[in-house]
Amino acid sequence: MAARAPSRIMQEFAERVGRNRLTGRTIVQFRLVGGMPHERIDESVRVTGTGSVTVLLEDKVASKPRRKFSTRLSPSQTREIFREIDAGLGSLIPRSEARFPVDTVVGSITIAVNGEEETLYFFPDPTGHVAQDKGVATEIVTAVDRFKGITQRLERRQ
Repeated sequence: MAARAPSRIMQEFAERVGRNRLTGRTIVQFRLVGGMPHERIDESVRVTGTGSVTVLLEDKVASKPRRKFSTRLSPSQTREIFREIDAGLGSLIPRSEARFPVDTVVGSITIAVNGEEETLYFFPDPTGHVAQDKGVATEIVTAVDRFKGITQRLERRQ
């Protein structure tokens, strides 16, 4: 498959990351969603360019109701996540190319700049991390591991 040209949103995101001009209107969101209705998982980690983090979790398998957590990342942690996402975005697939079996858990990364957003997709492994055999860039794998780590730390605090 031929490489896609980056969208305008992806280009602006890359420019902001490259120039370290991250703001509250530069956002990355990691999401895992899907599963059979009685086993539905919905996990979302939203990070703004200023380091504000919001985590939303629902896990019907573990019979856990929807929960919301928030925290703040240091400027260096924020830059690192944004750099990893920027470096690996080209390995993710847009919705127009994505084919997902019914009731599958699907991973996505959404980037937003000044209110405009674009979402790209990947297949997670059973633990919610990036499936290693699906051609996803190592930077995305690392970023997703960071998002999962944030979620786990916040859950342990409760």
